[in-house]
Amino acid sequence: MKDDPVREDRFTRRGLLLALGLALPARALAKQAEVEPIRIGLCTPLGGPEEALGRSLRQGAELALALFRRQRPDIALSLQIADEGRSSNDTTVAGEVLVRGGAVAVISAQTSVRARVLLHVTEGYGVPLLMAISTNPTLTTLGTHSFRVCFPDPRQGDAMAELFRQRGIERIGILSDTRSDYSRALAMRLQQRFNGRMHQEFYSSMDVDLRAQWRQFRKAKIEALYIPGYYPDVARMAPALRALGFRGLLAGGDGWASSGIFDVEGAAEALEGAVFTDHFAADDPDSAGFVADWRAAYPGAGTDTPDALAALGHDAMRLLLKTVEKMSGEARVRLGRGEAAARAELLDRLASAELKDGATGGIRMGPDREPQKPVVLQEIRGGAFQFLQRVTPAQP
Repeated sequence: MKDDPVREDRFTRRGLLLALGLALPARALAKQAEVEPIRIGLCTPLGGPEEALGRSLRQGAELALALFRRQRPDIALSLQIADEGRSSNDTTVAGEVLVRGGAVAVISAQTSVRARVLLHVTEGYGVPLLMAISTNPTLTTLGTHSFRVCFPDPRQGDAMAELFRQRGIERIGILSDTRSDYSRALAMRLQQRFNGRMHQEFYSSMDVDLRAQWRQFRKAKIEALYIPGYYPDVARMAPALRALGFRGLLAGGDGWASSGIFDVEGAAEALEGAVFTDHFAADDPDSAGFVADWRAAYPGAGTDTPDALAALGHDAMRLLLKTVEKMSGEARVRLGRGEAAARAELLDRLASAELKDGATGGIRMGPDREPQKPVVLQEIRGGAFQFLQRVTPAQP
């Protein structure tokens, strides 16, 4: 992939179109040949340790594109995929290749660190960047062309505060990781939004003894304990906390969303009934249409169940395509040519874009280019994740 950082649409979509039976009619292809296609960029890891992340997101986006083509074969589209590479310099090069290649918008299927690098490129060229999984809350403040499709990290604290309110929980403990910006962000937001009594303690991933923290929580008579950390730490701490005597609700964020949380002996039992925030649940009834489309498109692909990454990639592409579809036919032709007025119209329309039936819930772009959308709550039962409910917290 290093020698060919961009994979043109005709190579990446062929197998998917055949699987879905979505080959375009000859008449539509002939008509499309008369106009320049609207070029969409996708920057994602195609190799290395995050290859699985990139594959899932890419497949979700490609599925959305293929389904859209079946409904609107008259709109000429081209998807260009660039590998983010192994370094910030690789990401910069990939972004420049996409925007210089005529991409009118770029979907970032990247973590927040890499998305920040890509944003400097797209902002410099005046190209909208749709961030599918980048949750750092500062990213949309770095320019005027960045749009987020996932919710930012603090919204998880909002949703958890709402859950505690619904359950009548008045005293909570917070156990946060001193070394993690993610953990601090979620903990801080919950402190801002929870109206009851709170007591906070800290841990680091090197800690093996939680007795000191537990003594303080016990004095505070907490009913629930919020641990905004990642699953390896939670898997280790949950059995220890139960052994010390905590019987209340354990709760956390999307850092829990891995089957690896059950790898430690006793973790499944200790986490029974625990609740965590997430972006997507495959057993959410409102996501059934997306799950069915996924299974039809990717039979025998190693898993018949899409994950949150696939759902977010799918929603990012659909949100962009819905926005393009609302433009007039003439404006879309000008957009394919890369004309400035059409690009400006696309940017303006993205600022109020809406997707009512997204795989991760309804999405409406807010004035700060942040999505107004629900947060999914998952519950742990029998060593597995189960959809609990969607929560749409009030904006702070």
